[in-house]
Amino acid sequence: MQWDHIEHQLHEKDFWAFLTKQKKRLDDPDPAIRIDLIFDTLFADKNGHNAFFQIQKKLKEGDKNKTVDEIWGEVQDAFNRFYEWYSHDELFHLTGFHLTQEISTISKLLKESKENHRSAFIGNLKLEIIQKFLKKDKGLKPWQEWDYQEDYKNVKKLLILFNIGLHQQNGTRFPFELQDNWTLEHIHAQNQQDISPEDKDKLSKFYQLEEGSFLQDESKDDLIHTVGNLTLLSQSLNSGIGNKIFALKRKTILESRDSYVPLGTYQVFSKAYSQNNIQMHIWTGDDQTAYIERMDSTICSLLNLNDTEHKK
Repeated sequence: MQWDHIEHQLHEKDFWAFLTKQKKRLDDPDPAIRIDLIFDTLFADKNGHNAFFQIQKKLKEGDKNKTVDEIWGEVQDAFNRFYEWYSHDELFHLTGFHLTQEISTISKLLKESKENHRSAFIGNLKLEIIQKFLKKDKGLKPWQEWDYQEDYKNVKKLLILFNIGLHQQNGTRFPFELQDNWTLEHIHAQNQQDISPEDKDKLSKFYQLEEGSFLQDESKDDLIHTVGNLTLLSQSLNSGIGNKIFALKRKTILESRDSYVPLGTYQVFSKAYSQNNIQMHIWTGDDQTAYIERMDSTICSLLNLNDTEHKK
């Protein structure tokens, strides 16, 4: 019964997704037996021998330090810790980011959680994100200067962290089970398509503006690939609107019902961070600046960083 309970919980999509790195989920998207994750975390060795081989070896050799009951007790303890992380919003978000983005291994986090009280463990999780991902070392660009072409993976990871911060502030939960399908989307398209007469008519009604107004996007070619012009979107939605003008992208995203839109993306296209809420149909340099400032403040809040520390 205990085995079945653990296995059943591990088959919950959001529980499994926050514990596993992307490669594992893509290589084996729906493993039949998931409790292997716990056995491998606890007992697999560095030589590639799986957990059950190691357990069998110990029992055959008469390891006086390990009985079957004690081995099962370790499995239950590990599961209980994973479930504690899952049940606590801040731990869910921080451990989920560590594990899915490969900041730390699950065995390392399990060890640290055993050795520290919850508050200390949370502090260590935040510190490691800063040190291993955000901290500027000599020769490395600050995240505000990352771009689509040179830093694609880091930008995607940064935007996931930003969205986690937004969910933490809102008291909602980040959907780790959906993130594998997200790609980077240019808010202002890198290669804008001409707008069709049909779309002009739709946009005129949606924004209640003259048709010519939709051609007034403030395109800044030197900023097109920077963080302030990038957001997350599902592959299916991205492919459908990738080269359309901002006004049409915004309408499509705000009206989307068939594809999940990440919280930060929805807020960007709602212009929730912008000071100018009059020109809702164009994306400006001021909008980009406001977006980066909100990203910075959200990540600082999530990781308990003040602006001075963050910019050092």
